[in-house]
Parts: sequence; C-alpha cells; structure tokens
Amino acid sequence: MAQRELVKKGNIVTFRPETMSWDVLDRPMRVLKSGVMKTVAPPSYEGSPGYEVPVCPDILNEWRTREECKMKVTAIHKFGKTRYRYTGGHPHCVYGMDIPYDGVQTIEPYEDENSEDEIDVLSTAHFNMSRSSASSASSSRISNFFSSPSSATNSPITQYSPHQGSSSDSSTFGTSPKKSHAPSRKNFTIEEMESRKNYDMELMVHLRQCEDDETFIGYPHLHPAWPGTVSSQLHPRLKLYDDMHPSILFMHMDFHTTPSGHIVQDLNSITGVIPGAFRTLVETSRVCPSCVCEYSSVAFMSHIQEGRCLNSFSDNIVRQVVCPDPHINTRLSNLRQTLPSAIRKKDALLPTTLGILFAMWNSRLGLPLDLWMIARTAVVTCKDCFLVRTFDAHEAHQTKDGLCSICIALGEMGETEKEGLREEGLRALVPYLGKGKRRVVD
Repeated sequence: MAQRELVKKGNIVTFRPETMSWDVLDRPMRVLKSGVMKTVAPPSYEGSPGYEVPVCPDILNEWRTREECKMKVTAIHKFGKTRYRYTGGHPHCVYGMDIPYDGVQTIEPYEDENSEDEIDVLSTAHFNMSRSSASSASSSRISNFFSSPSSATNSPITQYSPHQGSSSDSSTFGTSPKKSHAPSRKNFTIEEMESRKNYDMELMVHLRQCEDDETFIGYPHLHPAWPGTVSSQLHPRLKLYDDMHPSILFMHMDFHTTPSGHIVQDLNSITGVIPGAFRTLVETSRVCPSCVCEYSSVAFMSHIQEGRCLNSFSDNIVRQVVCPDPHINTRLSNLRQTLPSAIRKKDALLPTTLGILFAMWNSRLGLPLDLWMIARTAVVTCKDCFLVRTFDAHEAHQTKDGLCSICIALGEMGETEKEGLREEGLRALVPYLGKGKRRVVD
C-alpha cells in the first residue's frame, strides 16, 4: 500500500528497502504506575524504549547514508495550535508525513489520577495492540498530507541556485514557519510558468510523426534544431535558449556529475553515447503534472518541496506515484561509453542550444514538453562508430571530409581498413549496439 493511504489511516510508516514497501510502525507508548497506557508526545519520541525512527525511500540512493534518510519530528505552529510532522533528514526530501497526535491520548476508557507519576516502563514494542483500533481513532485527525512517493534524488540542490524554496512544513525543528503552505520562492515568474505550460502541440505531433516515419534519418536538415535549417530561421521555441550565454550550463548543474549528467555531457560532445544509454535516458524521463515539464529521473524530485512543485504556482500536491528504481544510476553508469584516454583528450563539451536544453532537463528547471521533444529527436547515430550524439556534436566529431574522427583516432585510416574493422574492431569498442531503429547519416 502507498505511503499516502497508510498515513491517511492514522499510521506512522517507514520504508523497508528489503521488501521495497512501506511498513506500519507502532507509536511510542508509556505505561503509568496505574497500568494505564498513554501515548508519548512526538518531541519525546527519540529516546523512548523500542522507538524506531522512520526512514524514507531515499535510502535506496547509494549516495545517501542511513542517517541522512532518517525522518525528524518537527513542530508546526499555526493558528495558536501545535501539530507535529515527520520531515526528511536531508534537504528537499518529499516523504514527510503528519503525526496523528492531538495531545496525550489515554488508551483505557477512564481518567488516570496519577498522571504525575508517569514512568516509561514499557515501550510499544512490548505490546501487541490492534492497529485497526488505533488507526480509526486517529484517522480523523490526519489533514494536509504532503508526501509524494517517487524516485530518489541524488544530491541536494540548495547550493546550486539562489531560489531556495521554503514552506511552513519544511521548517526546522523549534522554529516558527511562515503562514503559507506553498514554497515562498519559485524558479520562474507567473508569465514564464504559463508559457512553459503552453507547449506547441502541433510541433510535437509533427516531430513524433517524423520520428515514426524515420524522416530525420535521411533528411536531418528538416529538423527544427538542425544547424542551418532549410528555412535558415531558428524555430521560435528555440530562440530564447539560443540567445542564452553558454554560462547558463554552469548555473544549473544540479546533477552534472551523476550518471545521467555524464551521459548528457557525452551526448553533447565528440565522445557520444551508445544507443542503449540514450534510450534508457529517454525512457526514464518523467513529466510533472503540475508544471507540465519533463525532467530526468534523478532531477525530478529536486524541483519538488514538501510535495509541491517549485516551477508552478499551483498549490496542489504532486501525487505522481512511481516506484523508485534503485538501480537506475548503476544502469546508466554501466551503459556509459568509455573511450581510450587519447580520445577523451580531444573531447570538449559543446555549449550549444541543444546542450542547454539537455542541461535544463537534467536540472530542477526541467524542460517544456515540446522542447523536450525537439531535444530528444535532435540526435544522430554515426554509421561508423555507432555512437549517438546531438546534431552539433555529430558534426563536430566528423572531419572536413565527413569521416568519423573517433575511428581515425583509433588508427582506422584507410577505407579498406576501416571497412574491415567495422564488424570487428568497432563492435568491440561499442559493447551494446542496441535493438531496433538507429539513426544513420551519410
């Protein structure tokens, strides 16, 4: 069962990486001398006998320690009342949950006159209480749920951007939050957010049709992002990004050093990537239902704070439930093409328009749907080295005579020799040629 459903029933849950599922925890209890059991106040949870600290699914992230994934009890003060909530132990964790607590709750149906003699003699772990009765007693108190199970992020983003969002539910323990539930700062203005949502549907349909018909394989110059298109005019949707200074690439590098970031760099460089790596990159792309933009699998959660999208003024909770893939980083790392050091020295990241699009897609800014369609279809597979690159990178890796510089650098100089190595040497160079269609440009 999803975290949201379990919490709505008044439960406190923790994520079990062994079973890849949520598990219900018993709330800490204390037993008075009279034998009456009472709930422990949330601020006193830590230190209670048998208390298990909930952990979030980010524990699946190999770059996160268990300590970073432990949830913390946070006091929320609003309208003269105090409620408690579990918040993530690391920045921008979205798996927080409300704690069902409205004051000390007596389990027995009578008042205890010796409450001043409370002692913690037993913990919840020693009792086998019915969870159903406890859940029904507290389910009516659950409100303003802010969690959204999803794939884990790889790195905190606060150090990369001045637009650090904050909300009343993400305040640190012991501080007074602001009144608004929504993040106080956004990455875009209202006008920019609306513009990003209004994607060009006709353009998307056209690109998808051309992709299905393999039009760009034989006529890549018909693509709106091809350098020096037939119309000699840049597509209006690309104009804004074409005017950007290349330094924009270094302003939003949230996941630049992650496996997806490395593949994006190789894709926009002479190095190139194997078809399987590019296909995996595309297949794991995710759409935010709030800002209606595409994000890489590892960058998706970085634009969400306490369940709310930082790229949209909507106050709705992003409830896209996707089972996290704990192996995505390993998969991308294994698929990354590794060329000899001699080739790497000749390589260089190209600060092109397409490079900017991919960099934004792999950051918390994301990319509008039509621009992502432009970016992911603006690639070509070299017929010689079988590596995938963006248009500009493909042209950059060729000599003036149209020969593959990778093959030449590996010593495959002559036509006869190159033809003979195509089936043997290059197959050894590229461990995975991929299945299905590949783009070839003569």
